[in-house]
Amino acid sequence: MKKSFITAVLIVTALIAAFTSPAFCWWDQGHEIVASIAWDNMEQSTKDRLSAIGFNQTRFINAACYPDDFKNETTAPWHYVNWIYAPDGMHRTVLAGGILEAIPQEIRNLISDPKDFTSVKYLAHFIGDIHCPMHNISYMINGEPDLGGNKFYITLPDGNSVKLHAFWDSLPTNIMKKHCDKVGVKYLINRPMSLEKFEKKLAESGYQFTEKKYEDYLYDQRQGEFEGIISTGRMLVSKEGIKKDRVNIASPDTMVTKWSYDESYKIACSSYHQDMDIDKPFMNSSDTISPEYEKKAIKEARQRLVLAGMRLASILDAIYNN
Repeated sequence: MKKSFITAVLIVTALIAAFTSPAFCWWDQGHEIVASIAWDNMEQSTKDRLSAIGFNQTRFINAACYPDDFKNETTAPWHYVNWIYAPDGMHRTVLAGGILEAIPQEIRNLISDPKDFTSVKYLAHFIGDIHCPMHNISYMINGEPDLGGNKFYITLPDGNSVKLHAFWDSLPTNIMKKHCDKVGVKYLINRPMSLEKFEKKLAESGYQFTEKKYEDYLYDQRQGEFEGIISTGRMLVSKEGIKKDRVNIASPDTMVTKWSYDESYKIACSSYHQDMDIDKPFMNSSDTISPEYEKKAIKEARQRLVLAGMRLASILDAIYNN
């Protein structure tokens, strides 16, 4: 009997959960898939401009993880927006989060200075974040926000309980694993040494920490991921049939809000309902999800990854070919 896709989610959860902050979105592999799709679909002239400031394909893929690698108290709110969702209906109210401002700001930074290496990395990451449903919602449980599914649990068919946020985080990683196992492409699921542990290791060895050293270390540690990431991104583009969007970088605020509220938030709302159907009753925390729920969540995750990659490509094309 074949293991379900959800069983694979648990395997990866066990491997990575100890090293992954609850605020992370898509885990490393999701952000890398988005960046890989973007690189494959941006204009050659855009790649040339990015290459001139230090990016190649794998450096760009690795860079999409950078804002999680160096997250701190100041930058953490830039990764999400908490639109409120309550059992009595949707509410266009923002509880917290700054991603609706962060993405337009990074776009403006790059229009002003196309050589801004750091803004490229933040933009690549935040486009992934805003397409992750759980980074666009806070469900109210007895009047208290669940902070993007971090306080709401679901039970998987095998009886294991996981946070709803962690369930969504793990989907791209398991999409990659399933694809690579099927086609025989190697992959690595590896959360490298944390920033704190790396700093400690350097200090014990008598070396001074620099951000560049840590970034190079992470790049080296992720080498085994890139082949599987690139293959997965190309498979998703081929299967989902989603094309590049037109983007308005001169006035990005409305565009970004639409992606968040009209798309990611609406998907996130359905995640709290039976069979992931907004017209069906709400689930209670720890309810067991159905096969239909699992199927819909995987489909949504695949489409969000491709949309994010295509939109990132379109934004960078518009910036570097204006």
